[in-house]
Amino acid sequence: MAGASGGAAVFLDASRVWGTDHAAKKALRAPDGIHNCQQGAAAFAQWFTGELGKRENFTPAPVDSWAQKTWTGDERYGKLRCAA
Repeated sequence: MAGASGGAAVFLDASRVWGTDHAAKKALRAPDGIHNCQQGAAAFAQWFTGELGKRENFTPAPVDSWAQKTWTGDERYGKLRCAA
């Protein structure tokens, strides 16, 4: 789809962050193999905002300013059996 968009859309391959095996340790996923845990969410956000920043000419917020805030203790991660 991105290739046919005339440049309006871009494909970003997240396998650079998570790899191609959803069960691998690198994937940083919950035991269900689908949802990501806090570390996976942070890794993806850092990668995605970095890629977007390159394309849209902005500097993402430093990881230390958001990655270890209260959202990491949200109950949804407990329900997914993610470590806090």
